[in-house]
Amino acid sequence: MSFNTGINVNIELENWDEFADAMARVPKHFDKVMKEELKLVALQAERYARQLAPRDTGELENSIHAGAVKREGNTFVVYVGTNMEYAMYVHELNSTRPTGDKYDKGVKIPNYYTWGRGKQTILKSNVKGLLPGRKYLRNAIVLTDLHIETAMKRAIERVFGEV
Repeated sequence: MSFNTGINVNIELENWDEFADAMARVPKHFDKVMKEELKLVALQAERYARQLAPRDTGELENSIHAGAVKREGNTFVVYVGTNMEYAMYVHELNSTRPTGDKYDKGVKIPNYYTWGRGKQTILKSNVKGLLPGRKYLRNAIVLTDLHIETAMKRAIERVFGEV
């Protein structure tokens, strides 16, 4: 059984070639925009990590850096961190002692640490309610969450607004 309603639909697409060219450029443009936006987020995470890192000599906070944004399969990856050997130890140390001594080149400095935070770290300002010291990288990433959401919105606007 067939129905013939006598209605014909004719669709003409104007500028199809321009549209097809624009769509072909989207993946490359998308990669470029995502890398640019994620690099901005990574640099903000680097700033937060440096602000939150414990300070003694300043070497640890100066060593924190954001790497290049890379695409690994369907994922964009950027590393923020440090190459200092003791960085993980400092990040994970959980001191439950009210005070602790510091040993620097064989010299004992009594009561240098208060609840795991040294005298120089205690002088650093809080960052959005978080204390500098332990878990500085994790806390930097937590603070960066809002920046990621904003960057993704900007990326979508850039990709589909500039094509």
